[in-house]
Amino acid sequence: MGNHNITFGTHMSSITCRTCFIQANTGAYYYKSLADFLNDKAWKFAYNYSDVALTGTTKWSGVVEAAQWAFYVQTNGTSATT
Repeated sequence: MGNHNITFGTHMSSITCRTCFIQANTGAYYYKSLADFLNDKAWKFAYNYSDVALTGTTKWSGVVEAAQWAFYVQTNGTSATT
């Protein structure tokens, strides 16, 4: 079979971060027409926030976590010639 070196290994990477996307978290103005927008005549203002019933917290940011494991086997060598 010749000479071979066999290498086994693993690699693990992980990430934890906070995402702070809440649609209209600083408020949203609603206009019925372009003319109302141009004249700054909003008919509605909405403000969104973290809903404790859904998220369990009043914090605005959610935690995102991900991990990846990799396993490998590698062989380096030469074949015997007959």
